[in-house]
Amino acid sequence: MRRLKIFLDTNVLMRLDGLKDDPELEDFKNRLEISRAKLSVTHIQVDEKHLDELKNFQDKLRKVLGSLRKKGIHIQLEPTKEMVAGLVRVGLVKLGYDEMHKFDDELRKEIDKCEKARGKTKELLNIARDTNIAVSALGHDYFITTDYCLFVSWVNALKKHRVHLERFKIPKIIYAHRSTEAVARQILALVC
Repeated sequence: MRRLKIFLDTNVLMRLDGLKDDPELEDFKNRLEISRAKLSVTHIQVDEKHLDELKNFQDKLRKVLGSLRKKGIHIQLEPTKEMVAGLVRVGLVKLGYDEMHKFDDELRKEIDKCEKARGKTKELLNIARDTNIAVSALGHDYFITTDYCLFVSWVNALKKHRVHLERFKIPKIIYAHRSTEAVARQILALVC
């Protein structure tokens, strides 16, 4: 049986930490183990800093990864798929291809357009992080996000650049609502 590869966006990772030590957590861990599904993130998610209400975001994410490990939920830290100066760590990146960069550029434009249409602005650095995380999902079976604009932008950018990404396995993107239960149910729906 081939191992299912699921790539998690930052907020999905944070929501998983909300699983309590109870029968639901045990069921979640058992079903993940039986399915042999692999949950993955990039170092960018551990490194990223937000200028919002979450202080010490990096420390919080490291604690989340440690907490999940203690709960028996293992998250694989993977290299990013493309080099973005000032964003990725040397040694934790695979060099991308021109086709991937075109998709990345389109995805950035789509995220910016979506955020502006919703009356919000997102810093260009945050958009760059989001796109690098999303592009790093290439090669996985699924990419789960709770970010509406990232979800819609992925779908729109993919419509324009699917042909350019033929050499990559394109994951199906899944939008999950922002609750621990919704995220856990969505993952379990994929592994069963």
